[in-house]
Amino acid sequence: MSNNFLDLMNEKLIGLDSQLHISGDSNCNVFIIGAPRSGTTLLNQLFAGCTEAGYVNNLMATFWNSPIAGAILSNRWTKDNYFNGESNFGQTSDYREPHEFGAFWRKNLNMEGMQQPSENDINCIDWDNLAHTLDDITKIFSKPVVYKAFHLMWFINEVNLLIPNSKWIWIKRNTISNARSILDLRRYLNSDISKWASSKPIGIEKYCNEGPYLEVVAQVELINKWIFSQLTNIKKDNWYSLSLESLVSNPIDNFTDIANWIGVEIVKDSLQVASKNIHHEKFKNDSELRNIEDAYIKFLS
Repeated sequence: MSNNFLDLMNEKLIGLDSQLHISGDSNCNVFIIGAPRSGTTLLNQLFAGCTEAGYVNNLMATFWNSPIAGAILSNRWTKDNYFNGESNFGQTSDYREPHEFGAFWRKNLNMEGMQQPSENDINCIDWDNLAHTLDDITKIFSKPVVYKAFHLMWFINEVNLLIPNSKWIWIKRNTISNARSILDLRRYLNSDISKWASSKPIGIEKYCNEGPYLEVVAQVELINKWIFSQLTNIKKDNWYSLSLESLVSNPIDNFTDIANWIGVEIVKDSLQVASKNIHHEKFKNDSELRNIEDAYIKFLS
């Protein structure tokens, strides 16, 4: 579908949501966070395909200026669970599959890219409007709604104060494997591992002249350090952490624990099928991997 068409459609949809009266009971928002290439997409796919949770699919994501209307259409027309475990560096293809809703987050968080914002940037956000929108979306789905929320991980404390019943799932990955996968993302997006890709934490400037290997290691480490510093400021009942390695090794038990923690019903047959399509990402033992291992030692020293 043409981006020009979607841009024009969303321009025309501005103001539509304010005309829609949404009733019903509120539910909790669930935000999946982590470094890029850490397993956030897989976890989001499991919620979308193997539980009764609400989520943003590719259909709903095309309505970034009118998310309430998008949620209504999605809730009406996409009732079946769908999981194939495939994605192209986080991007899925079927209209029922999950989407990270980047255009919506960028608009509502006043972000042009994925750079960690300054305190001044945070103060300019219309937090009440965002909270109202997210609350209405949970009313439409009548169940907890799960988001893969890269942009929102910079605002954990702010969201927790505004929406205190929110739940956060932090997925982590072995730093070396995570950094190696980010290099592949750079190749895919830029055809050049020296060019930046995805979330950019404050403090990364120190490593930007040290080459791509140390840069991607620092990217993973600084993002996870930030997330941990923020989550420890909120109630432990509101956040859950796990590793990608444990999820892939035992997807049924580990994902069941997460779903039970949130309080969403699992579609057991779908989870059984999904578990057979989940595998560890394998890397060649090449010079690039060894360079990352050396960079990790340098970062820790």
